[in-house]
Amino acid sequence: MSDEQRPSSAKKPKAKKNRGPRVRLKIPIQQPNKEPNRTDGWIPNVQAPLIFPDGTQDMVNARDLVDLQHIGQGTFGIVTRSCLRTHPDYIFAVKHITFQDDNNEQKTMMKDLEVNKSTIECPYTVSYLGALFKEGEILICMELCDMSLDNYYKKAHQYELCVLDFVLASVAHAVLKAIQFLHEKKMMHRDIKPSNILIKKQDNETVSILVCDFGIAGNLVNSMAKTNVGCKPYMSPERIKAGEGYTYKSDIWSLGVSLIELAEGKHPFTNASTQFDILKMVMEDPAPGLDQDDRFPESCADFISLCLKKDPIDRAHYELLLEHRFLQECMNPQQLFHHYEELQRCIKSEENSNQQS
Repeated sequence: MSDEQRPSSAKKPKAKKNRGPRVRLKIPIQQPNKEPNRTDGWIPNVQAPLIFPDGTQDMVNARDLVDLQHIGQGTFGIVTRSCLRTHPDYIFAVKHITFQDDNNEQKTMMKDLEVNKSTIECPYTVSYLGALFKEGEILICMELCDMSLDNYYKKAHQYELCVLDFVLASVAHAVLKAIQFLHEKKMMHRDIKPSNILIKKQDNETVSILVCDFGIAGNLVNSMAKTNVGCKPYMSPERIKAGEGYTYKSDIWSLGVSLIELAEGKHPFTNASTQFDILKMVMEDPAPGLDQDDRFPESCADFISLCLKKDPIDRAHYELLLEHRFLQECMNPQQLFHHYEELQRCIKSEENSNQQS
């Protein structure tokens, strides 16, 4: 072909010819070994911001996460004690939520993430640090606490330390403040119970009581919710009734049941042999109350009775409870700290004895 017959370089479709291969080369970098238009809930490994102890944020990849120990079970996934390969001294808790194909379960999973983000400013809930994503999982990173109140009260009764009025008052105050915060955000927890209330020793010789696990937290529509989810032994009568709506006051009922359990070392409906029997007792029997003895003042029993009115209309509002004389008289951060320290000494002593035997 002569030079006159050969097309000029200006007419060569250069960009058009090479556009396809350049796009194909980029796809494996963004989503390795995956098609770009997946619709089955697959989540790629991506970087996401994580809050560090000094308050700063840094971008972190889920591949840098190291799970050190299984420490619990949330509503929709396990909880581990974890760190980062790049920051091995930074220890925190991670809730592993497997991505679900079911639309309703996806909504529930995302609700857990949404509520955790929204409570970041509340000092009475576990601090949200960030969320990491990897194939098939969402990893919600939270501050690491020492133990749940479910474990705390069982150990306290085992070592005959009991759970005294100043412990109950601190728990009640913290949970009520968390309920108030959620209500002002038009949400409710719906699963208040000792295993979802955590305790943590702070550097300034104080102890924090923190609410966790928002896996079934719900939005309030016109101040009402209707979905019947949660742990049945802590459900209020109005939640058990089919088709009836309920308000944040159902969380206050759950608090009252939890306080009796902490104080007496057993659930108030522990004599029930089945879940059905528990529901029947909640609906048909008188509301449970605190057994009066020298450990607890009359104001403590009165406070709990206000939480456990069977008719939600008669049940106390959190503002009234926060002003109740039981909290005013019995909250004592220093006593709570000493109780916590004594319990930790007992636990440590038992562990040492077990190791030597």
